[in-house]
Amino acid sequence: QAICEARPKELGMVTHAMSKAMDTALTDADFVLSKLQPFLSNSFLELSRKFISGRLLGVSRAIRILSPFAEFVDNTSTFATVLLKNCKRLYGIQAKHILSHTSQPMGLIDMLNRHLLKEITTRVSPRVMNLLLTVQEKSKIGGDDGRLLADSKIESQGRVASQLVFEKEKSDNALLKMSS
Repeated sequence: QAICEARPKELGMVTHAMSKAMDTALTDADFVLSKLQPFLSNSFLELSRKFISGRLLGVSRAIRILSPFAEFVDNTSTFATVLLKNCKRLYGIQAKHILSHTSQPMGLIDMLNRHLLKEITTRVSPRVMNLLLTVQEKSKIGGDDGRLLADSKIESQGRVASQLVFEKEKSDNALLKMSS
């Protein structure tokens, strides 16, 4: 918390750079999954799946590391909301990635996918729930300085939270579908 209070300008620049990096990694993974994979042969398909898993693993680790600091970055939970948006995209792309293994379900149990699933289920999900609580608390009290948040900001944060939960359920359903 002391770091967050000491240099708010630098912290803002770092958080912006990190969110852009996560956004870029998610965009890359989504592009390969949606646009390239349907046209790849088996050997390149496996390589593209590893690429996607690696990108998703990197984003999930970044979210896990940054989420404890999100409540201290700003009083309006803007950074926490950005992290939640990235989590929403992560869950959505992960669901599509899981479903892309329907023709070869054994690909889901390779080492990289196991690390990805473990990271998301045991480490990222609890942090995401804490982020949701942080955003909810800050929207109720208006941040540490007592300023009230605009209704539109609260509605936006609520929309992000509900979309995040929906994408998480989609991801869980994809895993359930592949396990049966």
